[in-house]
Amino acid sequence: MRHISFALLLAGLIAGCASGPLPPGSVTAGSGAPPPAVVKAVTRHWKGATLAAVPHPAAACGNRGDTTGPVVTGDLNADGTADVALIIQTHDGLKVVAALTQTYDYALTDVASTIDLTNAVLSIRRRGEAYRVAEVALDKYLSADTIVLTPCGQPPTAYLWTGLSFRPEPLAS
Repeated sequence: MRHISFALLLAGLIAGCASGPLPPGSVTAGSGAPPPAVVKAVTRHWKGATLAAVPHPAAACGNRGDTTGPVVTGDLNADGTADVALIIQTHDGLKVVAALTQTYDYALTDVASTIDLTNAVLSIRRRGEAYRVAEVALDKYLSADTIVLTPCGQPPTAYLWTGLSFRPEPLAS
């Protein structure tokens, strides 16, 4: 009986942990509404926060034809599960927030809140994709799906996961 209970517990844990794996090629952007658990975590952390109604003129501001939107998903911390990045409106203004999948909830990280997001495009670049920074003439490669913000008329900035937070890296145009 004890072995059966342990087997059932183990099967439940495996099923719970396996509910969010990211299939290959499933990076998405502009997916509309975030998952309800993300909305709950965001409103619990930032009282009164809402998904930002930010205009995204992709034709004028988009970069490289990326699909954009106020909500994008990808494996932002390279742990094999789908994470969400979104632009939210708080009483302090607009923020880009990453919701990193945990076993039963999401860990929230303030990615960018000090730049003007009113005319910025939020997108995701895929793990393994080459990129360049202005000072270095060599290709670098993304170690995880990466949040990219492109303000209108300015070069994009990638937000690279460091293991504890996101570090901005201005990209060559």
